[in-house]
Amino acid sequence: MNLKIVAWNMAWWSHKARINEAWNFLYDDIKADVALLTEMGDPLQSKCPFQHFKWQDIGLDRLYWGSGIVSRYQLGDCYVPPSVGALMTASLQLEKKTPISLICMYGREDEASKSYVPNLHRYLSDLTPILKGKRRNIIIGGDWNADLQLDGKNGNTANANKLFFERLKDFGLHDCLASSVEYPVQTHRHNSDLSLPWQLDYIYATSPIVKTVTDARVIDTPHIREISDHNPIEIVIDI
Repeated sequence: MNLKIVAWNMAWWSHKARINEAWNFLYDDIKADVALLTEMGDPLQSKCPFQHFKWQDIGLDRLYWGSGIVSRYQLGDCYVPPSVGALMTASLQLEKKTPISLICMYGREDEASKSYVPNLHRYLSDLTPILKGKRRNIIIGGDWNADLQLDGKNGNTANANKLFFERLKDFGLHDCLASSVEYPVQTHRHNSDLSLPWQLDYIYATSPIVKTVTDARVIDTPHIREISDHNPIEIVIDI
């Protein structure tokens, strides 16, 4: 059984006028089975075509967007971490298959440091019951606002991002793009240092899942550039 998993920042707050095109892209064009979505609007109000979804707005002044997981297959409950809105979790329920723990994680800026990394560490701590639990089929993805290229820049200390990615490895999580795409591959189009092709979006997974990856890519097309400022990451797993 092949499953297509996508991680994408939908940029609802700035591109909500194109939301129907974004849903059509996911559901009809690339036929995603599961998507881990950040900066996603309310799935009911935005007419999400996926039958199964979990979503929570991020709160504060974020204009009704948050983090969500959408699926063509049944989503069960999973441990709900405290950082709801930045994190969304679900258990992918497939007939006669071991459930897969899904985590959508969004990197929010830490107001004190003006860096995203402190909150990412907090989220990993919140997720410890899943990441260190008995279930070892885990997929985590989203817009983390983290990139090794940003160490020493943009409010980050010299090794801030490096330490975050090392902590992911300590949890037994691996980059699903690593064997198919050379780092860095641009996933966010920005107006800052144009010499850096920022990769802010990722899909990581535990070894039992990584071993099943048959294809992985970053999608960058003229149409994508019109409906979001992020490029989706797509992996295919054969389970």
